[in-house]
Amino acid sequence: MKTCTKCKINKSKSEFLKDTRRKDGLQSNCKVCHREAKRRWQATPEGRTKQNEGIRRYMATSKGKLTRKNNKLKHDYDITLDQYNDMLRNQGEVCAICGTNKPGGKFKYFHVDHDHKTGEIRGLLCCGCNHKLGWFEKFKNNLYEYGIKDVIYSDGGKLHTIKLNGGI
Repeated sequence: MKTCTKCKINKSKSEFLKDTRRKDGLQSNCKVCHREAKRRWQATPEGRTKQNEGIRRYMATSKGKLTRKNNKLKHDYDITLDQYNDMLRNQGEVCAICGTNKPGGKFKYFHVDHDHKTGEIRGLLCCGCNHKLGWFEKFKNNLYEYGIKDVIYSDGGKLHTIKLNGGI
C-alpha cells in the first residue's frame, strides 16, 4: 500500500505508475491524479505545444510511420499492416491490374482497392490503376450513354471485357 501525495488516499501499488528514479520504483501520485494533472497541463498552450512536438518527433521515426500506416489501414479498411503485407505477397508484390511493381503516387505504396458499397477488399493497385478504376466506376453510366458498349482492360497480362449493358 502507498499513499498518493495529491489526493492523500492510501492505494495499492498497482494504482501507481512506475518511476525507476524513486526508491520504491513508483511515482508519488496515483494514476488518477497523474492523469488529471496531465490533462490540465495539456490544456495549456505550453502543454499542447510540447505534446504536439512529441507526436511529430515520434511520427518522424520509422516506428511512428508504421504506426500511422497501421492505424490508417485499420480505420479505413479494417485490416492490419500484416494483412496488407500478406495481400501484397500473395499477389506477387505487383499491382493487381497492370502488374507493375512500382506503386507510384505521392506515398509510394499500393492502394487498397475496395467496393465502396460493401467494403469488400478486391486487391492492391498502383496509383495509376486506382485512379483509372475510380474514374471508371464514377462514369461508367455515362460511357454507355456515349455509345461505348464494352470496356477492355488488362489484368496481369490477361485481357478482360466489361459489357456495359445499359450502364451496369
